[in-house]
Amino acid sequence: MGDVNCLRCKYRHTDNGNCTAVGGFCTAVPAAHCPLLREYLDAELTPEEVLSMKFEWCTMMDALNSIGGGYTRLRELAKADIDGRLVVLPCKVGDTVYFALLGRIIEKQVFSIVSFSNSIRIYCDGTSEYFRPEDIGETFFLTREEAEKALEGKRNA
Repeated sequence: MGDVNCLRCKYRHTDNGNCTAVGGFCTAVPAAHCPLLREYLDAELTPEEVLSMKFEWCTMMDALNSIGGGYTRLRELAKADIDGRLVVLPCKVGDTVYFALLGRIIEKQVFSIVSFSNSIRIYCDGTSEYFRPEDIGETFFLTREEAEKALEGKRNA
């Protein structure tokens, strides 16, 4: 049959051109001569680790595709982060936040979020009252349960 390119590993086999492809890897030639198998062996990953990575990758891509943009969007976000242009906000306009005041929990709705050159302010209920992301978990809380726990901690102190 002569030299035939293996469709699995793209190696030009000098035997009869057969690639038995055990587990998806060419076994018709020694591992040192099969680029695909050599790459796999050099990675020192078990088949289970490879499958786990594939599953994680697919899950991540499904999540990215659900918000739109897929891998291209991920690259845009990574570049913006590297450039210092990405801000991850702790909440969004319309969210309810909680804070403890005079022994009780007050609910406020996020009205606007303003970014300054060196800080972010999150305004509540259209007033001049605001908090900063670093205040979350200290004086403002994203859930009622967190606020209740903090209030209980103040009572026990």
